[in-house]
Amino acid sequence: MKKFFERAKVRDTSIEVNLDKLYAENDKTTSIAALLVEPENYKATAEDGTASIREYMVKEGVQQYRDYYESDAEEQGFFEYLDNLTNRDRIRFMELFEDFTLE
Repeated sequence: MKKFFERAKVRDTSIEVNLDKLYAENDKTTSIAALLVEPENYKATAEDGTASIREYMVKEGVQQYRDYYESDAEEQGFFEYLDNLTNRDRIRFMELFEDFTLE
């Protein structure tokens, strides 16, 4: 847990976005009306705005796993696999991620 808080102190501030505002903006920029009125401004705001959050969740989820199992000798060989995860496995680590700074 201590390692998590040390990493949290230096994490990228772009992950601390207001998701309510981001998704409200996304509703405006991805609507059919936006596409018809201003096609050049039509974009996936939520997808672009949450990319850094999703990447952080994957990396931190993997790191939390490593921290938890660091003393288990049988897990050491598996750690090499963690550097080249498939998309499906990345999603699983996002599900395991827990942000202890929120409580």
